[in-house]
Amino acid sequence: MKTMMERSIPIQQAFIRLLHQETHHIQRAVVPKQATIIGYGDISDEEKGVFTQFIGRNARNMCFEGYRVVFAQENELEQAVRKEVLSWGKL
Repeated sequence: MKTMMERSIPIQQAFIRLLHQETHHIQRAVVPKQATIIGYGDISDEEKGVFTQFIGRNARNMCFEGYRVVFAQENELEQAVRKEVLSWGKL
């Protein structure tokens, strides 16, 4: 997750804006996007809630049109990714 957030830095400007009473970075050349984030491992319900909230806040900051959070066990990760990617062909 840290790597993903660091790689998003070039699409953001140093300027801050207010959105829903929160401060967010102004984005560069925003293109509407959908995102699917897959969290994996032995994750408690509390951790899933925190992770989902974290994704939601960052989705708002990065101007996502929509997003989904999917959880999988580590041994099911490859299958979950494959299933997700195959579903994109149905768009």
